Amino acid sequence: MADATGYTVDATSTSGHSVFCSSVNSSCELMDLECGKTYTATIVAMGSQCDSPPGPSTDITTAPCPPVLVSKQYMCDNNTAVISWSDASGGLSFHAELAGDGYQDSCRTTNTSCVIHNLPCGLELGVTVQAEGAECNSTPSVFQSLQTAPCAPENVSATLVCSNHSALVSWVGSHSAVEYTVTSTGQDAHTHECHTNTTSCQLSNIHCGETYDVVVTPHSESCAGTPSQVYSFQAGLCPPSNVAISSPCEDTSTVSWSSVAGAEMYIAIAVADDEHSHNCTSSVSTSCQFTDLHCGENYSVTVVTVDRGCWSEPSSAVVMLTGLCPPTNLVGEVACDTNAVTISWDQIQLPGVSYILKYEKLYDALPPLTWMTADTSHTLTDLQCGQRYAFCVAFEDQACHSSYSPPMELSTAPCQPTNFAARVDCGMNHGNFTWFESSGATFYTVEVTGDHGHVASCSSNDTSCAVRLHCGRSYSASLVASTESCNSTEHADIYFDSAPCLPENVLAVMDCYTNVMNVSWSETPGSDNYTAWAISLEGHRTSCNSTYNNCSIQDLRCGHIYEVVVTSSSVHCEIIAGSDYKVQAAPCKPENVTGNLNCGANILRLTWDHTTSQAQNFTVEATSASGVNSICETNEGNCSFLDLSCGQLYTFTVTGHTNVCMSERSYPMEMSMSSERVDRRDELYHQKSFGYLEYRRCSHSLQRPRNLHQWTQLLLQ
Repeated sequence: MADATGYTVDATSTSGHSVFCSSVNSSCELMDLECGKTYTATIVAMGSQCDSPPGPSTDITTAPCPPVLVSKQYMCDNNTAVISWSDASGGLSFHAELAGDGYQDSCRTTNTSCVIHNLPCGLELGVTVQAEGAECNSTPSVFQSLQTAPCAPENVSATLVCSNHSALVSWVGSHSAVEYTVTSTGQDAHTHECHTNTTSCQLSNIHCGETYDVVVTPHSESCAGTPSQVYSFQAGLCPPSNVAISSPCEDTSTVSWSSVAGAEMYIAIAVADDEHSHNCTSSVSTSCQFTDLHCGENYSVTVVTVDRGCWSEPSSAVVMLTGLCPPTNLVGEVACDTNAVTISWDQIQLPGVSYILKYEKLYDALPPLTWMTADTSHTLTDLQCGQRYAFCVAFEDQACHSSYSPPMELSTAPCQPTNFAARVDCGMNHGNFTWFESSGATFYTVEVTGDHGHVASCSSNDTSCAVRLHCGRSYSASLVASTESCNSTEHADIYFDSAPCLPENVLAVMDCYTNVMNVSWSETPGSDNYTAWAISLEGHRTSCNSTYNNCSIQDLRCGHIYEVVVTSSSVHCEIIAGSDYKVQAAPCKPENVTGNLNCGANILRLTWDHTTSQAQNFTVEATSASGVNSICETNEGNCSFLDLSCGQLYTFTVTGHTNVCMSERSYPMEMSMSSERVDRRDELYHQKSFGYLEYRRCSHSLQRPRNLHQWTQLLLQ
């Protein structure tokens, strides 16, 4: 409008609410209008002096007011949501919407409520309502949440719990579920339930051998969700029935029972009154055998079935009585003269008891023998000599037979020895006795009695022994075989003569230089031919003959010890074994003397030929050119010098000697001792000796440089 300086717009609602706006242009905005109202607006032009009258009026209708949610209700049985709200001023229709978790659904109505069907399970949805006007729509209502019913749990499974014969059911949880109900229904329609807010639950008191249908139902705060698929579960097996005991009154008893279909194994348990127990098992049959049961005990026997590693409840118990305990204090006594054995034991304080004595010869294939008696002892007279027997005893009454006692072993008296024989020898004047081995004997004793009263004896654990006799006498000998507790009956005495007496006062003198033994003796009455014998400990024999009371024995082996004995032609000797008179031949001359020098320790070890039959000593002499001497004594074939002077040339000789004679010296051996030990390999050093400067290495030889050039060459090596 011309000359207008500005404009003012006034708007008034039917409820009297007024707002205005002004502008120098041809438009302005009316603020703070109330929703759902119709305003009448007029425009006034303002001039510099006057304002125009209001222009023609016009109606303005504002947007509807937003609805207010009155309720939201979820129908659990059909997954339906019922939403209601308050009427909104200015609204011609309404638009309700459910959205969340990728899901969206809505309804449009002119009423103040609507229903949305077929909602998915397990969703957290937002609910809003918007009023729709002729020109505009209201802002959405305040957001409210709506939760649908939980979805069915998945992967339901059940395992058997061995400890309390229950089932542990587990599953994958449902979103929005706050609780679960597990229901198991048996084939006989009985049920078990458990409730939990976790994803597992234990069903207790389930019936053995039953098959259950297991269902898990989730719950939200307001609804029961969709049940899971049915899971079929087999409860643990029932215990066996018809438990029975065979072989009562024995230490080994068999328990049997009726079969249970599906059993992996059976275990039978026997519990005694003192609570000790025994088990036996079977996986292929419906019986098993208890071993090592205690005698004289009452046992309560039950059987369990094993299924998936779990034991069933025990079966009904049956009572088992084991065999009576055997008699105690079993002892035996052997009558050595008659070879009878008496076995005795303690009495059992029960009426009408009989005892069973069982015995067998050890290491024999024959079966054991038994003897029944009402007494607490029994004597056996038919046992063999020289044998070892095992004895045990049991008893029985009208109902039961006890087990046998632990075996007791006894040896009968040894058998009488056989083939007893005597043999005598000259010189040593021994009586040598032999016999055949006697069964059961551990040692033997020979007793010898001479007609002049001389008594001697010998013992042996072998089949021979010897005694010293008086020469030229008649003797009798008896032989007895023995054990620790018994002697055999004596062997019949044997009679024999000792060896004849030999010439007396025998004297042997060694000639050390010729190694000849000069022997003399006392002559016997009459004229006789004599033989002097030298018998070495190694069996070497040499002799000389004479019609007088002396002769010389040659061909002796050096270093050997000889027994000397003299016989005559008037004496008849089958065996000449030697005598107590011993003489040593001249010592052997040491041969093949060699030396070994340890340079670092400056120790010299000499060795020479020597045999153990040479019972002689040796002296080793070491003599240096400067007169330094050293001696080493030994009875072996070697000797070591530890204190020889370094830088000296020694001559070594070895001499053998006995208590009477000395041998020739060995061939001399020379050896040069090394100088001081050096720390560096082949290091050279100097030593003043014998008026000149010497060069030494650890060596058996001595080398002297001849001139300065040689000294220089050696020092540069």
